[in-house]
Amino acid sequence: MMYYSFELDDESKELCTIVTPYGKYQYQRMEMGLKPAPDVAQYYIEETLHGLKEQGVEVYIDDVGLFSNSYEEHMELIKTVVKRLQEAGFKINPLKCEWCD
Repeated sequence: MMYYSFELDDESKELCTIVTPYGKYQYQRMEMGLKPAPDVAQYYIEETLHGLKEQGVEVYIDDVGLFSNSYEEHMELIKTVVKRLQEAGFKINPLKCEWCD
């Protein structure tokens, strides 16, 4: 679902027009299946969480792994990551998260 958080520019909207029996539909946001979608998503998540790799943060598109040595350190890392994601406009689905496993 991360791809849908990126709005398309006007030229890209034109290129992402589909024809249905009910007329034409023009995507407003990046859709799954677009060739550059994974690269764009990876770029933005890396930019959002830049500098946290040394603290134990690994990212791959919409998956974020946090690795720490203590419970307290892990809680601080979670706060930092969640804050950055919120500030960048990303949403977190708590049903798809595993906390402190």
